Amino acid sequence: MLGHAIHHSIFSDVENPYYDAIGVLHAAQVAEIVLKACIAAEHPLLIFAKLPRPEHERQDLTLEDLMKRGRTLQYADLPDVLWAATGRRVPSLDVYREFGELRNTVQHLLVPEDDLSRRTLEFLIDVVDPLIQDFWATNIFRHLQADEDEYFVEALDRHGIVYKGWVPLGRGTLNTKHPLWLFSLWEHSVTKERIWVDEHLTDQVRILRAVDYEGHLKTATAPTEWLHDWREIFPSTRTR
Repeated sequence: MLGHAIHHSIFSDVENPYYDAIGVLHAAQVAEIVLKACIAAEHPLLIFAKLPRPEHERQDLTLEDLMKRGRTLQYADLPDVLWAATGRRVPSLDVYREFGELRNTVQHLLVPEDDLSRRTLEFLIDVVDPLIQDFWATNIFRHLQADEDEYFVEALDRHGIVYKGWVPLGRGTLNTKHPLWLFSLWEHSVTKERIWVDEHLTDQVRILRAVDYEGHLKTATAPTEWLHDWREIFPSTRTR
């Protein structure tokens, strides 16, 4: 859904004049799901504003009960519950609230005269990306649809949005016989530090910093000695 939100924001003029409005709806829903996932990691029932009442003939609360009679939190309530449950605050809370109002306008009233693509991209960069970095040690680029990295970067530049994080640069020139051929090159948009990322590991993404890469080129015998956790790039400060 995050990939679709970005796709609709950067291709609205090309494919469909109302894609930017659809992008607003998708982006707001992404934020809701992400925030509920952050809260539910502490306890699943914390995302519910209304719970089923206990029935005398049955003692256990079931998933079916929750689906039929439970009500999850609304968009506006999620920041407070996130703070209460995890001690963390929604980044750029003013952007979050203003975007919620924009979503309601698009969903219930009309498509306003506004740069919806820019609003959506700013929202995803300022609110959603910091959350997924903090809680899951990943970033917005890892959720783009195939081969849309360059279009996304161009859209950010066009709207004057600065992304202060790691940007994929492609696979480079490694041949299939090279021990690092599965790695992709990433660059930090501000510091310009470069790293090599193995994106084929699903459970734990591995990275190789530039200095380690140079060292590995010389040895090329023990690649695991040069690998580091992705969380070194996106350190989670969340505490339990």
